[in-house]
Amino acid sequence: MDTLSPHSPPPHPAATRDDRDLDRALEIFAEYDTARLLAYRHTGDPSRVAIEKIGGSLALRFTEVGYFNRVYHFGSNTLEHMEELAAFYEPVQQPVQLLAAAGTDLAAHTNELEAFRFAPGPSYARVGADLSDLPTETHELPPGVEVVTPGAEDQETILDVYLRGFGAEKANIEAAKINMRRLFNLPNLYFSLGRVDGTPVGLGMLYVSGQQAYLCGGTTLPSHARRGCHTALIRHRLDQARQLGATRAVSWAYDKSESQKNMVAQGLSTLAVDRAWDRPWTSSGPHPE
Repeated sequence: MDTLSPHSPPPHPAATRDDRDLDRALEIFAEYDTARLLAYRHTGDPSRVAIEKIGGSLALRFTEVGYFNRVYHFGSNTLEHMEELAAFYEPVQQPVQLLAAAGTDLAAHTNELEAFRFAPGPSYARVGADLSDLPTETHELPPGVEVVTPGAEDQETILDVYLRGFGAEKANIEAAKINMRRLFNLPNLYFSLGRVDGTPVGLGMLYVSGQQAYLCGGTTLPSHARRGCHTALIRHRLDQARQLGATRAVSWAYDKSESQKNMVAQGLSTLAVDRAWDRPWTSSGPHPE
């Protein structure tokens, strides 16, 4: 059955500060993706979207977009529910990704995961910092770079920059826009638009939950990379998070990517690097061979 909020994993019995920080970060990542799916469910057939707790993990399903078919907080408890998990993703003609719970090394369960056609995927760097530990001085922007808070009249521009920045296929752009327009109604999601010489070329999104702020959806068009726009959007969102009452900022990026390097350069620390496990979609379905 559907659930309207993500499942928060129990704390580790003797959790360190780093463990707790990582747990909290993973919780808001799952919460944000859940909020987006609940919004998208209103744009068409609601059965396209499903959210279910399976074996202590949070399973998200969206038959239209591969990214959302992911399992948060995947741990050893969920291994006993792999048949149930496979059945949950049966309608999905998309890849599925497992994201490890804090403290879980999925490589230790290689045999069980390979039996269901999962294989090692990309490595993600989880980053975060207490905002009180970050510098607050104003930085001079590079020549021609500015960051603004967009208005309602900028919504189509926001969608264009987002989809172009993340390399969306042209054939999928209009359908994606129909879904994403729902995001403008989320009360705790904030947008920042980066411009270079007056041209919109970058986007930063900030999702706030309680005292935690998640730097999400940050992108710069490849044509304007390395102009300082991405860094300016990071700084702007950190300032915005403080103004909104958050005390901690978190995010994630591909390990060793420019995004990770830029966030670390602004004071966020790498909390952990974990490797996701992916199951490619094949016409034979998701069950083990």
